[in-house]
Amino acid sequence: MKSLIDDLYASKHTRMETDLYAYNPTAMEWPSKWLTAAILIHGLLGGFGEVIDLVLMRMNIPLAAFYNQSMELHYDINLNDAGVTQLTSWIANLGQVGSVVAVILVVPRMDTWGRKTVAVYFRSAIGAISALMMIASKSFVSVELFALSQLFIGFIRPLRIGVNKMYMSECAPDHLRGFATQSVSTGTMLIMVLGGLTTTPQVFGNDDLWYMIGVVALGMIIIYVTAASFLPDSPKFMSYTGMDKKKVGKVIRKYHGKDADIPVVLHSYTEEFHLTTHHHLGFREAWNDLGLRDSLYIVFVAALVPAIGPTQIFFVYAIPLKLRYGFTLGSANAFDFIAGMIMFPLAFALPYLYERIGRKPLFILSLALSFAGITLMLVAQLVFVAQGHQASVWTVIFAGLFTIVVGLSNGLGSLVFYIILAADLLPASAKASTTTAALLVNFLAGIVMNFYYATFEPIIGGTVLLPIILAQAFFLIYEYRNLPETRLRPVADNFEVVRSRAVSRRHSLLPSQFDSNVSLLKGYGTTE
Repeated sequence: MKSLIDDLYASKHTRMETDLYAYNPTAMEWPSKWLTAAILIHGLLGGFGEVIDLVLMRMNIPLAAFYNQSMELHYDINLNDAGVTQLTSWIANLGQVGSVVAVILVVPRMDTWGRKTVAVYFRSAIGAISALMMIASKSFVSVELFALSQLFIGFIRPLRIGVNKMYMSECAPDHLRGFATQSVSTGTMLIMVLGGLTTTPQVFGNDDLWYMIGVVALGMIIIYVTAASFLPDSPKFMSYTGMDKKKVGKVIRKYHGKDADIPVVLHSYTEEFHLTTHHHLGFREAWNDLGLRDSLYIVFVAALVPAIGPTQIFFVYAIPLKLRYGFTLGSANAFDFIAGMIMFPLAFALPYLYERIGRKPLFILSLALSFAGITLMLVAQLVFVAQGHQASVWTVIFAGLFTIVVGLSNGLGSLVFYIILAADLLPASAKASTTTAALLVNFLAGIVMNFYYATFEPIIGGTVLLPIILAQAFFLIYEYRNLPETRLRPVADNFEVVRSRAVSRRHSLLPSQFDSNVSLLKGYGTTE
């Protein structure tokens, strides 16, 4: 039995090395007109959810006034600063709950309803409901309606992060997969930077007009659905569902370019589909596969990086922290805008750098910056405490530093890198179940993080950050040691890199142990 495993491993490893040697493009081609249009439509107009998120992220002072007005009107309750912080945390967690519900109920439907149906039509409908509820919450002075709007906006986050980006990764050719996926995030960053201008007190960031962000998002949704309706579904998904090859070929030619070699692309799809023995692979079956399990470890750790780190804290407390350390509301918003504009060239260069430099060095750098950011947050708090809980020029400097460092980490892709890895490492039959699991890990960890920080930070102060620092250090070391480079490679070859490592690590087992683990290799090199 051990000799059988050895022969199987050797033959598979040889084929993998040959394929990787053959697939070595020397230059990154510019995307086709259709793929460029898809990137612009999904990246810019498709960022309506992130625009709605700006209200909770940037408008803390007008929202605090709104919360108090609503609570006094309906419950005769006046909230102090701690009460506003707790209510903000609960509302943010309601959005996380919506995300978890969507991950469980909707994300798996991308294999049956289609990538485009979930990513465009269903997501837009839920986004419109969220925007309308936000507008209505202001009219009725109802914190309950505002909370419901956050529940629905949370519902669409995994559809944006998971399904929409998976849709784009499947439309792009292999050598542009990372470029296309990250370009959508770059477009969204542009929308958020420009949207940030509207959150200033002079525009919509005041007690009277904050709800207008919902009006802006509603307009974006209408234009987005109209434009995206002209884009075809993912050609890989169309092939996966058994659609006529001529129809699939026409879509491939649109997204890959007029010079695309259709038979070669269809063959690469077939190779990916045959990496597993099941057409729809459940999470339990994926976990029992050696290569898939190790791929899942890598993706799950990447999913925890933004959830158990400074990014999650920043989502709710970026402005309150800067206010604590000496910024005014106007200067805090202005600083965020200027920092975003300074880092904006990086956001434009990142899709190209993913294919030129590679995924691994950029992701490791973003992890190092995330670790540095949470450490700087601790230093700022320690200085604040040492000065008798008084702000000074030093607390302002450290607050500015951790804002920039965390922004750089996010700008390098730490927020969505686990989705790029899922697109790079996981075969089509396992994408829905494993992407669902990764998103669930991310959002559940975010809920725990929100409760943890909001509950313990007022009690133990900066000490609350120590476990987060240790977690970030672990994530950095783990990904540095285990993350493979996936750029410019077909999914089948990336999958074999991880699987060959998994088999190699088990090569030292005794023959009897090999016999007991043969079931884990079921489907290794087989076809349906």
